[in-house]
Amino acid sequence: MEFKFSSKIEKCTLSPMRKFHDYEVKALEKGRNIYHLNIGQPDVETPRLSLMVWRISLKMFSNMLIVLV
Repeated sequence: MEFKFSSKIEKCTLSPMRKFHDYEVKALEKGRNIYHLNIGQPDVETPRLSLMVWRISLKMFSNMLIVLV
């Protein structure tokens, strides 16, 4: 018996986030820290304080690669 995927599944593509994998590998080879941040529900507004802390952290730790997953 042969198993066949549905046409909808056949049309699915890989996650666009996969394009960052090579950058992650290169950053790790350079000894940089990588923090994987999960993005929450898109319909929930991010608290302003969290955004402010995140922006400050980016400025302080700009030599690190941050990957949003």
